Parts: sequence; structure tokens; C-alpha cells
Amino acid sequence: MSPGYVAGYVVYYIIFISLSITRLLTGIHHTDDCPIERYIPIYLIVSGAVSCRRLSSSFQTDPTRLVSSGNVWVFRTQYHVQYDDPIVKRSTRCERSLFSYAYWTIIIIYTCIACTWSVKLLIRRCKSNKDSS
Repeated sequence: MSPGYVAGYVVYYIIFISLSITRLLTGIHHTDDCPIERYIPIYLIVSGAVSCRRLSSSFQTDPTRLVSSGNVWVFRTQYHVQYDDPIVKRSTRCERSLFSYAYWTIIIIYTCIACTWSVKLLIRRCKSNKDSS
């Protein structure tokens, strides 16, 4: 295994574990701060805990339902959520940092998945071109 490969894996692991821990802590800290969708903090808590658990052991789970649910809860409220006036429209309020963190972590995770697939595809193509030469 090349040193570049190991370094890339270590950086990926550090980023992934950092996102997992901050998801967990953000969800815990803002448990009651999102009346527009009360499941957003729960999604952050569960997804952070499951991610940490998957990284720390051979625990395997199918996160498809969790990811799908989190996407629905976050993206269906993105145009209706308000942050500034908690008294006027309490039912449409969500803590800005909580909602923004949930939204952007989903975007970052999908971007990382797309980049990983692209790099794997590129490596596979380079190897097949090298083998056919």
C-alpha cells in the first residue's frame, strides 16, 4: 500500500469521524430547537451515533432508511423554515445552526460520495488503459 493511499485514508477517516461526532453533539445540543421538524435533531443524533459506531467496530447496519428520512425531513422544510422571530411563528422556526448543519452535512456527504466514485472510476480506467497497452 502506497504512503499516498494511507495518507488519503487517514484524512478521510479524520474528516468522517469529525462530522459524525459534531452531528451527534449538534443534535444533542439542539434537541428542542426545531419545531418545524422535530426529527431533524433526532436524525443528527442517530446518524452521528451510527456513524461513530460503524467506525469503531465491525457493527453493520443499513443506513438507507435513516439517510432517506433525514433527507426528507431537512429538504422538505428548507423553503418554509424561519430563524429570526421565535415568537411570531413558533411552528415554522428552527435554530439556524442546527438546520444549516443538517443541510450542509447532507450536501458534503453526497459530494464526498460522488468524488470517491469519480476517483475510483478514474483509477479503474487508468489501470485498464495501462493493462491494454
